[in-house]
Amino acid sequence: MALLVFAGEARLLAPLTRDVAALERALAAVDTTMLSAPGSDLARAIVQARTCFDRAAPGPHTLLVVSDGEQLEGDAVGAARAAAQDGVRVHTAGVGSAAGAHLPRGPREVSGLVRNAAGREVISRRDERQLQRMAAAGGGRYVRLEGADSRALADWFQAVAAPLAKTTERREVDELRERFQWPLALSLGLLMTGWLLGDRRPRVAWTAAVSLLGVNLVLGASVASDGSVPDTPWAVYNAGVEAYAGRDYAGALERWQELTLVSVPRALRQPVWFQIGNAQFRLGEASEAAAPEDAAELWRRSVEAYREALEVRPRHRATRHNLALVQQRLARLLHRLGLEALGGAADRLPVDAIPRLREAVALLEESLAHAPAAADVRADRDGAHAALRQSLLANATSAEARGDAEVKPQHAWGDRLAERYYREALEDLEELVRPLESLARPPGAPLPPPPSSLDATAATAHDRVRRKLADLLARQGQREQKEAQAQAEWNLDEALVVFDTALDHFQQALAVQPDHGEARRGEAEVRRAMEQLHLREGQESLQRGKEQLARSQAQSAASLGAALGHFEATLGLNPNNVPAQKGAEETRRLLPAALVQAGERELEAGDRAEPTDALEALTRFQEADNAFRQAVGLNPAESRAQRGLEQVEPRLARLRQRVAEAGPPSASSSRRPATLESLLDQVSERAPPSPGDRQRQPGRNRPGERRPPRDW
Repeated sequence: MALLVFAGEARLLAPLTRDVAALERALAAVDTTMLSAPGSDLARAIVQARTCFDRAAPGPHTLLVVSDGEQLEGDAVGAARAAAQDGVRVHTAGVGSAAGAHLPRGPREVSGLVRNAAGREVISRRDERQLQRMAAAGGGRYVRLEGADSRALADWFQAVAAPLAKTTERREVDELRERFQWPLALSLGLLMTGWLLGDRRPRVAWTAAVSLLGVNLVLGASVASDGSVPDTPWAVYNAGVEAYAGRDYAGALERWQELTLVSVPRALRQPVWFQIGNAQFRLGEASEAAAPEDAAELWRRSVEAYREALEVRPRHRATRHNLALVQQRLARLLHRLGLEALGGAADRLPVDAIPRLREAVALLEESLAHAPAAADVRADRDGAHAALRQSLLANATSAEARGDAEVKPQHAWGDRLAERYYREALEDLEELVRPLESLARPPGAPLPPPPSSLDATAATAHDRVRRKLADLLARQGQREQKEAQAQAEWNLDEALVVFDTALDHFQQALAVQPDHGEARRGEAEVRRAMEQLHLREGQESLQRGKEQLARSQAQSAASLGAALGHFEATLGLNPNNVPAQKGAEETRRLLPAALVQAGERELEAGDRAEPTDALEALTRFQEADNAFRQAVGLNPAESRAQRGLEQVEPRLARLRQRVAEAGPPSASSSRRPATLESLLDQVSERAPPSPGDRQRQPGRNRPGERRPPRDW
């Protein structure tokens, strides 16, 4: 297994390994701040993951993409399709909420949630349609993870690992342990013996003792035998004190921060953190007038440093005094910044005022945390919070009105715009309703203040917009359900794509309003229709693949692979579907033979091309290698596939060496002449049909892949 994390970029944390402990350590180190490029580039993650696999390893290669499916850049479906062609089956696991969830910020940010340029909290939603398309294009399957206790991933692993070859490995690990205590104890014993013997035979005891002590002394001295005398922690600390006395606060801070990265004596731990707090306070004083935001950040760090010092010595008087002083200065500065943000929101439209008001509330809340008894800060905080709530309600009312205007014509484009406006209004109203939900108090606590008229208005508007959004999503799902039913009469592939979209809309409606009857009924109907279509497609592809396999046709592997993808999709919708279970079992039994036939055909084509076109031969041998490995993965006892691997591996090594020595090909020599057949293959991405094949749907080269309508 290997581990790769990604956002706008991708980074390999653990290369392919059998060391599970090393993989767990890499997984424990995963952090949301370890990648600098923001975003979500699923395609780049898949492309980089393909380079992690060992092509010489037997069996199929499996990639699991765990994501909410939001794709901000790249072509994830195309990357999954290319990976499948390269022998890497791409599976997807969906996480997150279909209705959307907020993104938490780092601990040092002023606000706790990520906001966009307009100041709105960013909402991330699970895009199941994108994840399903990736899995279909990559020849894998999609699973949905609901909560931390979901068994879906374990069930997926058992299903994927079932056909794989099993290996057992035994390792011996040398664990080094400290044994210096034994010679040290013996040395001390000999010293005591020397004292007991008196003056008659001291030479023997002292010589033996010194020799044994020398073992420990030499081993200890070798650690610092590079010819230089390193700085001790006390020397570094004193250098920082000297810089601080000379008003070089930045230099002093750099010295003391070095000591936080190494092991220091216990007596030095509290002074180091204490002095770090002092240096950061002085640096903040110097920038308070010109850059108050920088000063506030430095004083925040100073407060944290003093608290670290108090963890070591809780009763240190000077640390407590300095902490109280810095908190007082920081509270005043944050109060000032909060009032400036509040003034900047005056005379602005609600959509423009909301970001400044949020900033003002956050700064005043932080100021109040450092100075809880400051009545003026509390009053200003309450005023800023009231202004923010008024702006949120006004903005939500405006967004709801725009949504109502777009939904009246009942057109698809207007419904999409109305959905966006309703979600915008719902975000603002949820922020208003949240304080109402937090009014619960533990027993004995004082009663909360009664809800204001604004609270009642916000609660009513929240329920109203939720109902409108759920109705709209259900209506969109019903429209797509009807379209899919019409498509099913002549184009099953397109019908499945539209059914997927309808199912997504019904599920989003239920996420907004769980008791929505039409959405619940539509979801059940769509799932039944998709189950029937997948089963029908799987049975037709299975029958076609059996006929092609009997005639030794090249398309048999693709047809059987498509059948397996449809049967697995059927079982994903209804695990108790008996015909799908039987079809999947029969397909898994036939598919290895079809893959072997395809591999042998590619092997023969590579042998024919090798004398004249090394690149063409290499491509053919790689396709043969992929087919043989997939056959072995499905049936480890497939002897023809094993023989095929033995034949193709030396050919691959020979051709790779030959191509590497020849260097990159020229454009003129590598371009093959276009034929009508090759051009048709490029347009439809399908192999030439055999006699008797149905012509009403596009062919598939990978299990479960569905073509979008524009490919017609």
